[in-house]
Amino acid sequence: MICRNWIKATTLGLLTSLLLVGCASGPQQATFEEATETSVWVCDDQDVMQTRHTDNQLWLQLPNSDSWLELNRGRSASGSLYENAQDTRFWSQGERARVFTPHQEWSFCHLEARGAHDEVDATALIAGTDNSPDALTLRATGHHPGWLLEIRQKGEGSLSFNFGTETHDLTGIEQTHQDLIVRRYQAQLPDGEPFQYQVENVMCIDIKSGEPFQHRVEMTFQGQTYRGCGQSF
Repeated sequence: MICRNWIKATTLGLLTSLLLVGCASGPQQATFEEATETSVWVCDDQDVMQTRHTDNQLWLQLPNSDSWLELNRGRSASGSLYENAQDTRFWSQGERARVFTPHQEWSFCHLEARGAHDEVDATALIAGTDNSPDALTLRATGHHPGWLLEIRQKGEGSLSFNFGTETHDLTGIEQTHQDLIVRRYQAQLPDGEPFQYQVENVMCIDIKSGEPFQHRVEMTFQGQTYRGCGQSF
C-alpha cells in the first residue's frame, strides 16, 4: 500500500513539474518600453509610419496618429507578419513592407531609417515638410494623345499636351474634395478656362511600359477627360 501511494505521489510530482516547465517555456508578452528600436517607413511615397517590435509583437504608428497599435506575430509563407483582432496587419520582408487596415491599404512601403527611438526623426520625412515653392508634389502621364501633368508645392503646375506640342500653365490650384481614396482639384488655364484633375490612391499600371505607379489620375481638359498614372512626392 505504501509503495502504491509512493508511486502515485511520484507520478503526480513529475506531471506537475512537466506542466510548470511547459508553462515557463511559452512566449512571453513584451512591453512597449522593451521595443527600443524604431523603424521608419515611407508608404506609397507620401505617408510616414513607424514601427517598434520584439520577437513576437510589433507596435505600429499610422500616419498622422499619436497612438501605437499593438500587433502579434502571425503566420506567413514569407517575410514577417503581425496582426491584431481589428484586422490590422503589417507584413515586411527586408526593406519592403505592406500595411492593411479595415479602411486603407498601403502596398508600397520602404524602410527609410532604423535606430534607437530617441535618435530617429520621422518628422523630417513627412510629406509636405519640403516647403520649397518649386518642390514637385505630383507627376502624372497618359497616352492618346501623350500628356504630362506636373503640380508644384506653390499651387501652380504645367500641362504638356499632345506629345509636347502644347504647354499650358496652371495657376490657383485648390483641393475641392478628399476622402480615403480620391482627392479632387481645380485650377485655371491661361485663358481663364477651368481645369480639373483627380488623384486616386489606387495602383495604376502604365498601358505601354507596364510600370506600376502609386495613383490613378484623371484630368478634364478642354471638355475631354483623360486618364493616366501618377506619382506623389
